[in-house]
Amino acid sequence: MTGRGRSETYINITSRGKTIYVLLDSGCEHSVCPLRLCRNAKITPVDSKLYAANGSPISIVGMTRLLFEVHADVFLSDDLDELVFVYEFLEGNSCEWLFAELCIVINGLSVPLGNRPSKGLVRRIYRRCTLQLW
Repeated sequence: MTGRGRSETYINITSRGKTIYVLLDSGCEHSVCPLRLCRNAKITPVDSKLYAANGSPISIVGMTRLLFEVHADVFLSDDLDELVFVYEFLEGNSCEWLFAELCIVINGLSVPLGNRPSKGLVRRIYRRCTLQLW
Protein backbone atom coordinates (compact mmCIF):
# COMPACT_ATOMS: atom_id res chain seq x y z
CA MET A 1 0.00 0.00 0.00
CA THR A 2 1.24 3.45 -0.78
CA GLY A 3 0.90 6.36 1.58
CA ARG A 4 -2.27 7.20 -0.34
CA GLY A 5 -3.99 4.08 0.98
CA ARG A 6 -4.15 2.05 -2.24
CA SER A 7 -1.91 -0.46 -3.93
CA GLU A 8 -0.08 0.51 -7.10
CA THR A 9 0.06 -2.91 -8.74
CA TYR A 10 -1.38 -2.30 -12.21
CA ILE A 11 0.11 -1.31 -15.53
CA ASN A 12 -1.91 -0.18 -18.52
CA ILE A 13 -1.53 -1.57 -22.01
CA THR A 14 -3.35 -0.33 -25.08
CA SER A 15 -4.91 -2.70 -27.58
CA ARG A 16 -7.01 -1.53 -30.52
CA GLY A 17 -7.38 1.89 -28.91
CA LYS A 18 -8.66 0.50 -25.60
CA THR A 19 -6.83 0.71 -22.30
CA ILE A 20 -6.48 -2.62 -20.52
CA TYR A 21 -5.58 -2.74 -16.83
CA VAL A 22 -3.08 -5.51 -16.02
CA LEU A 23 -2.61 -6.73 -12.46
CA LEU A 24 0.99 -7.60 -11.60
CA ASP A 25 1.09 -10.41 -9.07
CA SER A 26 4.45 -11.92 -8.18
CA GLY A 27 2.74 -14.46 -5.92
CA CYS A 28 0.58 -16.11 -8.59
CA GLU A 29 1.84 -19.03 -10.62
CA HIS A 30 0.29 -18.46 -14.06
CA SER A 31 -0.75 -15.45 -16.12
CA VAL A 32 -4.43 -15.46 -17.01
CA CYS A 33 -6.42 -13.37 -19.46
CA PRO A 34 -10.18 -13.00 -19.82
CA LEU A 35 -11.26 -14.77 -23.00
CA ARG A 36 -13.22 -11.67 -24.08
CA LEU A 37 -9.90 -9.87 -24.68
CA CYS A 38 -8.57 -12.60 -27.02
CA ARG A 39 -11.51 -13.93 -29.00
CA ASN A 40 -9.61 -13.67 -32.30
CA ALA A 41 -6.32 -15.06 -30.98
CA LYS A 42 -4.80 -18.40 -31.92
CA ILE A 43 -5.82 -20.57 -28.95
CA THR A 44 -3.79 -23.64 -28.07
CA PRO A 45 -5.67 -26.35 -26.14
CA VAL A 46 -4.15 -27.30 -22.77
CA ASP A 47 -4.68 -30.12 -20.32
CA SER A 48 -4.29 -28.06 -17.15
CA LYS A 49 -6.56 -27.10 -14.33
CA LEU A 50 -6.35 -23.77 -12.52
CA TYR A 51 -7.70 -23.05 -9.07
CA ALA A 52 -8.30 -19.95 -7.01
CA ALA A 53 -6.63 -19.81 -3.59
CA ASN A 54 -9.87 -20.97 -1.97
CA GLY A 55 -9.87 -24.14 -4.13
CA SER A 56 -12.57 -23.01 -6.57
CA PRO A 57 -11.86 -24.28 -10.09
CA ILE A 58 -11.23 -21.74 -12.86
CA SER A 59 -12.36 -22.92 -16.28
CA ILE A 60 -9.65 -22.76 -18.94
CA VAL A 61 -10.35 -22.46 -22.66
CA GLY A 62 -6.69 -22.75 -23.70
CA MET A 63 -3.52 -20.66 -23.95
CA THR A 64 -2.32 -17.90 -26.23
CA ARG A 65 0.63 -15.55 -26.54
CA LEU A 66 -0.12 -11.85 -26.15
CA LEU A 67 2.14 -9.63 -28.21
CA PHE A 68 2.65 -5.94 -27.51
CA GLU A 69 5.93 -4.22 -26.59
CA VAL A 70 6.77 -7.53 -24.87
CA HIS A 71 5.11 -10.95 -24.92
CA ALA A 72 3.20 -12.95 -22.35
CA ASP A 73 1.92 -16.52 -22.50
CA VAL A 74 -1.46 -16.62 -20.78
CA PHE A 75 -4.19 -19.06 -19.91
CA LEU A 76 -7.60 -17.94 -21.21
CA SER A 77 -10.70 -18.07 -19.04
CA ASP A 78 -14.22 -16.67 -18.85
CA ASP A 79 -14.00 -16.86 -15.06
CA LEU A 80 -11.77 -13.81 -14.61
CA ASP A 81 -12.50 -10.18 -15.30
CA GLU A 82 -8.97 -8.85 -15.53
CA LEU A 83 -5.64 -9.68 -17.09
CA VAL A 84 -3.04 -10.93 -14.59
CA PHE A 85 0.71 -11.07 -15.25
CA VAL A 86 2.65 -13.14 -12.73
CA TYR A 87 6.19 -14.00 -11.62
CA GLU A 88 6.91 -15.89 -14.84
CA PHE A 89 6.16 -12.72 -16.85
CA LEU A 90 8.20 -10.54 -14.50
CA GLU A 91 11.22 -12.84 -14.66
CA GLY A 92 10.97 -13.51 -18.39
CA ASN A 93 10.93 -9.80 -19.21
CA SER A 94 13.78 -8.78 -16.87
CA CYS A 95 11.45 -6.69 -14.71
CA GLU A 96 12.60 -4.48 -11.86
CA TRP A 97 9.75 -3.42 -9.58
CA LEU A 98 10.64 0.00 -8.17
CA PHE A 99 8.11 0.35 -5.38
CA ALA A 100 9.30 3.74 -4.10
CA GLU A 101 9.19 5.25 -7.60
CA LEU A 102 5.76 3.69 -8.38
CA CYS A 103 7.05 2.18 -11.60
CA ILE A 104 8.26 -1.08 -13.04
CA VAL A 105 11.07 -1.45 -15.53
CA ILE A 106 10.20 -4.01 -18.21
CA ASN A 107 13.09 -4.94 -20.52
CA GLY A 108 14.65 -1.54 -19.79
CA LEU A 109 11.44 0.47 -20.35
CA SER A 110 10.10 2.33 -17.32
CA VAL A 111 6.33 1.87 -16.99
CA PRO A 112 4.28 3.77 -14.39
CA LEU A 113 2.27 1.75 -11.89
CA GLY A 114 -1.32 2.62 -11.10
CA ASN A 115 -4.35 1.16 -9.43
CA ARG A 116 -7.79 -0.03 -10.38
CA PRO A 117 -10.81 0.12 -8.13
CA SER A 118 -11.30 -3.23 -6.40
CA LYS A 119 -14.09 -5.45 -7.63
CA GLY A 120 -13.48 -8.34 -5.22
CA LEU A 121 -12.01 -10.52 -7.96
CA VAL A 122 -9.98 -13.71 -7.83
CA ARG A 123 -6.47 -12.82 -6.69
CA ARG A 124 -4.56 -16.10 -6.21
CA ILE A 125 -4.36 -18.84 -8.80
CA TYR A 126 -2.52 -22.15 -8.90
CA ARG A 127 -2.39 -25.04 -11.37
CA ARG A 128 -2.85 -28.74 -10.70
CA CYS A 129 -1.15 -31.11 -13.14
CA THR A 130 -1.61 -34.81 -13.54
CA LEU A 131 1.66 -36.69 -13.25
CA GLN A 132 1.87 -39.75 -15.46
CA LEU A 133 4.48 -42.35 -14.64
CA TRP A 134 5.45 -44.83 -17.30
